[in-house]
Amino acid sequence: AALPIYRDGLIGRIRSVLGAARTAGAPVLYVRHTSVPPERMGVAALRTAMARQKVARPEEIRQEFPPEAAHTQIVPELAPVADEPVFDKLGRSALIGTPVESVLHDWGITTVALVGAVLETGIEATARHAADAGFLPLVVRDACGMRDACAARCAESGLEYTGMCYR
Repeated sequence: AALPIYRDGLIGRIRSVLGAARTAGAPVLYVRHTSVPPERMGVAALRTAMARQKVARPEEIRQEFPPEAAHTQIVPELAPVADEPVFDKLGRSALIGTPVESVLHDWGITTVALVGAVLETGIEATARHAADAGFLPLVVRDACGMRDACAARCAESGLEYTGMCYR
């Protein structure tokens, strides 16, 4: 499962952050992780998929996040409202291969609050990339899930060290 054991609590905490942002008039945007079929992956994507899926050969890879799959969709409890955009990403960072960075600059955004399903992959990568792109990323740790507790602790420690992670 892509979401951690505490799914319901996590959804409630993310919903709380979204509500606070909307109440404050802050723009909200969504990024969901998708993947291409293995036969359309490049070398880097194949290598990443092999490591992630713990397989020895490229032909053993399965498409993890087909765009139409139920587990790739935004859960109904957190659905975008009004004109909140949803972008698809293929890699870890929400700022690579998507228009997210341009949209944030166009909106005049300088600080981004990050919440979501997997701290140790997409959220950490997005926070680090956002910092390098000149944004102030704030990872709302209590509104982030994880898949691997040890990796999440390492990610959290690094983000706290750089001032990007808050409870």
